[in-house]
Amino acid sequence: MVYLVRHGETDWNVQRIIQGKRNDIPLNRKGRSQANKLALYFKMRHIDSIISSLLKRSLQTAEIIAKVKNLSVVTREELSEVDYGEWGGNKSNEVPVKFSEQWKKFTTNPELFTFPGGESLRAFYERVTNYFKMIPTNEDILIVTHVNPIRMIIKYILNAEFKSVYNIHIENCTVSGINYKKDKWEVDFLNCRIQQPK
Repeated sequence: MVYLVRHGETDWNVQRIIQGKRNDIPLNRKGRSQANKLALYFKMRHIDSIISSLLKRSLQTAEIIAKVKNLSVVTREELSEVDYGEWGGNKSNEVPVKFSEQWKKFTTNPELFTFPGGESLRAFYERVTNYFKMIPTNEDILIVTHVNPIRMIIKYILNAEFKSVYNIHIENCTVSGINYKKDKWEVDFLNCRIQQPK
C-alpha cells in the first residue's frame, strides 16, 4: 500500500493564497494538530518508509508522523508542488481576473499550459510520475506531498485527462491509498478525513 497524504494546514491555505514551490510557509496551529492526529492514525499501521516533498509545510507534516513511527524522512524534490511562477502569492480568486488570458488558456488546454515564470503542467506531470514509477510496489510507503502531485499520481493511475484531475478534491492532512494489484496500480480510497480538530 502507498499512502498519499497532503500536508497540514497553513495560514496561506486559510487565506486561499497560492503557495506553489514557496519553501517558507510553515504549518499553522491547526496544521500541526492535524499532523499529530494523522500520526496517531499511522501509529498502528505498518510503514516501511516515509517520503516527503522537501517544502517546509510537507516536511513538517512528515516529521511529526515519522517521530511516532521511529522512522527517518527521505525528501524528494520531485514531489514538490508545481511551480506557479507569477501566480504564486496571489489569492486563488484573483488569478482569473489578474491573469485573465493565461487563465483562459489554463482552463481550455491545461496539458499545453506553462505557468508564467514557472513550470509547464506537462513537465510537472513527468517530474512527479517519473519518480513515482520508481516506488517499490511491494512495500508500505507513506508519501507526504501537496494537492497537485497527488492529482498527478491519480491521473497517471487512471490515465485521466488533465482537465479531469482538477475535479479531484484533496483536503489538508487527508489520506488517499493506492495498491499494486495484478501488475497495475489501483486507487483504493481518496481524500479520507482523519478526525480533525475543531
